[in-house]
Amino acid sequence: LKTYLSSSQQTCTSAPFSVAFAAAAATSSMAMGCVRELLWITVVLAQRAASFLPGIQSKLQDIANSKSTEFNCSVSIAVYSDRGSVSVAAGTINFDTRLKAQTTDSYPWSSGTKPLTGASILRLVSDGVLGLDDFVAPLVDPVLKSMAERDPSQSFTSMTDLWGDNASTVTIRQCLTMNTGIPDFDTAEYYVTGSYADRFREMVYSRPDKSWSPAQLMSLPWVAKHWKNGYSTTNFMILGFVLVAKTNASSWNDLDPGMFLHKKLRQELEFGSTGSPNNFTRVHGYDRTSYNSYPKKSDKDVWNVGGVFAGWTGADMIGTPAAVAELAWNIYGPRPTVLPQTVAKLMADPQGFYGVATFNLNRYTGQNNKYGKAWGHLGATYGYQSVLAYLPAFEFTMAVATNLETDDQRQPAETFCASYAAVAGAMLGRDVHCSDSGCSCTQLAPSPPPVPAGNCCWGVSICQDASAMSCPNVTKTRGCQTEEV
Repeated sequence: LKTYLSSSQQTCTSAPFSVAFAAAAATSSMAMGCVRELLWITVVLAQRAASFLPGIQSKLQDIANSKSTEFNCSVSIAVYSDRGSVSVAAGTINFDTRLKAQTTDSYPWSSGTKPLTGASILRLVSDGVLGLDDFVAPLVDPVLKSMAERDPSQSFTSMTDLWGDNASTVTIRQCLTMNTGIPDFDTAEYYVTGSYADRFREMVYSRPDKSWSPAQLMSLPWVAKHWKNGYSTTNFMILGFVLVAKTNASSWNDLDPGMFLHKKLRQELEFGSTGSPNNFTRVHGYDRTSYNSYPKKSDKDVWNVGGVFAGWTGADMIGTPAAVAELAWNIYGPRPTVLPQTVAKLMADPQGFYGVATFNLNRYTGQNNKYGKAWGHLGATYGYQSVLAYLPAFEFTMAVATNLETDDQRQPAETFCASYAAVAGAMLGRDVHCSDSGCSCTQLAPSPPPVPAGNCCWGVSICQDASAMSCPNVTKTRGCQTEEV
């Protein structure tokens, strides 16, 4: 319906849907024809939802209502498969005007951008344009040099200028899998450092009108001249420069991130290389974290903050959950369209904490059994948190968006868990119940036996050395045990 409204030349569709009905009902026969067409589209959408799974829309709506009330935010959920789709929304998207959420509202997806960037890189690999183990510096350095020539304030012309000889051996595969040592510009790292101090957040909030370019992010004093292993969105900006180099984009901000999407989906997604959320959506985002305010919680509206989209090809996608669920289907589904199946399988079922542009999301399913598989990506930026995933046991994708940022990302995680339980249970004809908090649900199949002693994290023999990266099978009841002597 949103696509129709945006593309139709008929006057009655230039207004919001409810206004269109009121105006059309009181005017000419042509307008009445427009009403009939809008009604037809509404019926088709309802039929598509019903064809996916009878009764599931009301169950998901109940979940959205409950979670939006519990967390005092908006919650929007979309499920997509080749059998049909369904979308629901609830909660408040602007606490000044008390505006309520609709399924047509777009959200920033932050790191949910990464699967599209990864899939685009793999598309070029499948076309023979790139190799997974190609060094990135020879591809990226000419782009960086060209940028420096146009911007005298840029102090580097190569990756070596930024990271020394370490940069010369970084490969495309290492960037895709977060295995480079290139530091992250994001400093919200309580889960790593145990500190709620956040230098970059402070900078972003002090300059809300500023859009942060990739060069500016890579020049930050804790990024340039440093080498630090771990999750880093900077890796995906590097991959963005690879795409610029291999698609003949004239500059970084002229890159078309949706170049491999089909026309309809390409029109439904936007990318915030510059600007703030108010340039793309009516959904206000709220930072209620402890960063820079511990032990108190913030309550900051970030709708006018440009740094929400910092990270470019690693963090700047905007779209409705329906569009993002369809994107996930076109990347992770059984018949991907963004990239060929031969390379799409590289993104499937990561065996560690992080695979190829993809998180292992098994622990978000609430199932410790054969139905407990999920992969996709989390998204967290200032004021907004989300998750997109593929659920292989039932072959559907799900996207959950919220206009809230919390310390532990509970609201998208719990919404996703409860929603998956509702859909999976309905598909199996089972009643499934989940705990009010966390992700503990009625089990839909027997759990696997405990990991035997001596099989500690797939080769890591000392539990204290184990990590999420070395203990990939998160569905096991005991992920790590000390080997018997």
